[in-house]
Amino acid sequence: GIHPAHWHEDILKFAPDLVGLSLTMVANADAQAFGAMLRQSLPNTPIVGGGPLATHLGEALLRTPGWDFFDGLVRGEGEAPILMLADALKHGHELSTVGSLVYRSDDRVIANPVTLGVGNLDLLPPPARDQFLESGNALPYLRISTSRGCTSHCTFCNAPHVRNRVGSATKPWRGASPGKIVD
Repeated sequence: GIHPAHWHEDILKFAPDLVGLSLTMVANADAQAFGAMLRQSLPNTPIVGGGPLATHLGEALLRTPGWDFFDGLVRGEGEAPILMLADALKHGHELSTVGSLVYRSDDRVIANPVTLGVGNLDLLPPPARDQFLESGNALPYLRISTSRGCTSHCTFCNAPHVRNRVGSATKPWRGASPGKIVD
């Protein structure tokens, strides 16, 4: 099966210029351990977090003990900001130009304004399914994303604290076309 040590070895072999980790509440302990292992092995490679936990906590996460392996976070939808970050790192541009980025600068944590997400979900590339294929189709489930955003304010959800608009496009809810979903 697929194991984090296997991922660690693959990442080291790949020798990335940038590493991104998606953070959810369910896997935050695993992400901390994995991130610390990566930082030790790749001391000069920028490591950036994203996902629901990074969006919800933002600057506070970079100030929390145990998360010091991160150089930055992307809040909200990350497709455009992570490309902007890669471009800024490659060309030596100021990180202040990267929307939705929270980053460390000397002893400070700086939060850039959150940028709008993708309005047309059909423009996004299909998800990577390499882990599913490598596992011999043994993963217990695969996620499929059919929409983003929400128009409600449910009490059990963590999104209403930001009125469901952190990094969302011009409308809070957007759906992919049926053809894109089936593909």
